[in-house]
Amino acid sequence: GGASGASTHWTVEAKGASPSVRVGAPDKADCTITIGDTDLLALASGKLSGMSAYMSGKMKLKGSMGLAQKIGFLMAPPKSKL
Repeated sequence: GGASGASTHWTVEAKGASPSVRVGAPDKADCTITIGDTDLLALASGKLSGMSAYMSGKMKLKGSMGLAQKIGFLMAPPKSKL
């Protein structure tokens, strides 16, 4: 959530060649992921796996499970070209 426990919505548009992220809820979503701030940071840093977050109830999904599984790709650090 945001300040004082308020919720904040983020929209990740991953279709096309130029993915984008913006604050605000989308008009229509193919997949919605609900997760707390602390758990999102743990997921992004690799300290929490997506499967573990989902199975423990820390992350809730609505819509396409296949799209939700791609969140790891979007959050992964870029690979070195060396």
